[in-house]
Amino acid sequence: MKLAYFIAAHRLERQFEWLFRAVWNPDDVFVIHLSKSTPNECIREVHRMAEGYPNVHFLQPMQVTWGGWSLSEVQLEAMRLLCRMPVGWRYFINLSGQDYPVRPQQELRAFLTRHDGQNFLDVRSIDTQPFHIRRRLHWYCFEHKGRLRRLPIPNLRAMLSKTRWYGGYWAILSRDFCDWLVTTELTENYRRALLHTKSPDEFFLQTMIMRSPFVKTVNYNNRRYCRFETRAPSPNTLTKRDLNEIIDSRAFFARKFDERVDAEVLHEFADIIGALPPAAVLQNSTLQLSVS
Repeated sequence: MKLAYFIAAHRLERQFEWLFRAVWNPDDVFVIHLSKSTPNECIREVHRMAEGYPNVHFLQPMQVTWGGWSLSEVQLEAMRLLCRMPVGWRYFINLSGQDYPVRPQQELRAFLTRHDGQNFLDVRSIDTQPFHIRRRLHWYCFEHKGRLRRLPIPNLRAMLSKTRWYGGYWAILSRDFCDWLVTTELTENYRRALLHTKSPDEFFLQTMIMRSPFVKTVNYNNRRYCRFETRAPSPNTLTKRDLNEIIDSRAFFARKFDERVDAEVLHEFADIIGALPPAAVLQNSTLQLSVS
């Protein structure tokens, strides 16, 4: 069961190293994207970490704006690159630089082998969502200088499209669905429909799979753990206080973590999954032991 990982990051190179050390292995394939806004130091460090690994590839940097279509576009670029590769990967997994696996990789492979062909994606009817979610399709938005701007004019193309589903951006998707997604004309139709909406990444994959030949393959649990406060724009930063709840969940990955807030929870999960923490962490621990 060969996997294809897409990791998108734009800062916090040490946080990226936590994730990279946890998921890299010689059997899978990895595509990394660093946004154009990524600091030079972070770019150098991430490229240094990936140096010498033939199964790690980088996308050309794009400017990615929170809440804009660019988030979906860069993911489509990763899928296009992966689908052109001759390697026989079976599942596509998208991650951010502040995600971390919370179960061993062998458990993930065994799970996907048992459920081969299913697509793990959060899909909900838009009619069940509160008004502030539904109205995202109502207004014309555009990306400008790294920010999403909204104009007080209706987005008729989005409103008239058959966009009826909503959900999270994070997914575990089959190769068959990805091959279809990057070749069907429907992708371009919905790109045009959702290009100028707010957070189109929370509508695009859901709409595509529900209008695809793969609709019966949808498993509505995306196997991710994250926790949002009511109407918060981003998930809570997870700490050791969340450890048991994450373990008890059915998730394979969780987000978001920040070692500057709580590194201990990352050490706990590194032990659980048998991963190495960043080299600098190991060096610091050694220095502390020698001093004491």
